[in-house]
Amino acid sequence: MRVVSTCIRGLLLCAFLSTGYGCGREGTSGLTGWHGASSEEKPHTRYPIVLLHGFFGWQQVFHIDYFYQVPKHLRKLGYHVTATQVTPINRVTVRAAQLAPQIDKILKETGAEKVNLIAHSMGGLDGRYLISAMGYGDRVASLTTIATPHSGSLVADAIIGAVDAGAEVKAAARAIVQGTHHLIKHELTVPDIGPVDLNGALNDLSTKYATETFAAMTPDDSRVYYQSWSGSATFRHRFKPDIFDPIVAVAHKFIEKTQGANDGLVSTASALHGVDRGVVPGDHLDEIGQLLGRAPEGFEHKAFYQGIVEDLAARGY
Repeated sequence: MRVVSTCIRGLLLCAFLSTGYGCGREGTSGLTGWHGASSEEKPHTRYPIVLLHGFFGWQQVFHIDYFYQVPKHLRKLGYHVTATQVTPINRVTVRAAQLAPQIDKILKETGAEKVNLIAHSMGGLDGRYLISAMGYGDRVASLTTIATPHSGSLVADAIIGAVDAGAEVKAAARAIVQGTHHLIKHELTVPDIGPVDLNGALNDLSTKYATETFAAMTPDDSRVYYQSWSGSATFRHRFKPDIFDPIVAVAHKFIEKTQGANDGLVSTASALHGVDRGVVPGDHLDEIGQLLGRAPEGFEHKAFYQGIVEDLAARGY
């Protein structure tokens, strides 16, 4: 238990200091693999790009982006990109309420009528709530979610005791909770972290809440284009394993037994919302280029996001 707790604490601290299946799967003809467009013409989207971070996420800490080096990469290509910051550990309602004025500011400063939201993990739930429950459907052109637990996460279920996950997973779950509290109280100094509600956040990420309550609160808005990517990791023959692997491998095996392919925290099935755009070959942190750009061989996270925005531009968003 002490070893697991230490690993979790190390993972979370490093993250800060070093820092779907839907309406039928659509082909990725608008993308060019993980390598972006080869055209020399500078691409552009009709609306600004807004990046939404996930649970325990951040905008930028010590000049390290949550979406590692993605904003700078896209700006160099001519896109207008803004990374937002909401309280990392709280309920979706709280996070979305903090997100709303940031969207308003972006619209005012750019003169744009709408924005394109690109969200990782819990950020996708923030986006859905903003659009549906807070009435921003007229100001959001598209919502792209990456490994968002639209149908909940079994890891959250295990932490709150909603499922019998076995001793190993329970130990890892307890370590996550203990490590998170420890970092918040003793080791982590991040400005504007905001209010903390760990139990509320885990409730919002649980399967029961996501499927029975949240879904009813956030029906899709017909004015918004919804698309999703999922993640699928393997820890059997990892190339250049990172600190995330030992801990998430436990959760990955647990989720795989009941839900199949997953990224260590969210199953590919749960990540589905709207048009299914495909599967990222990596774990939950690989999807955003963490830690510090390490990723499975053959996957380039910056080119992945470049492909997403190029596709949005091609679709007129």
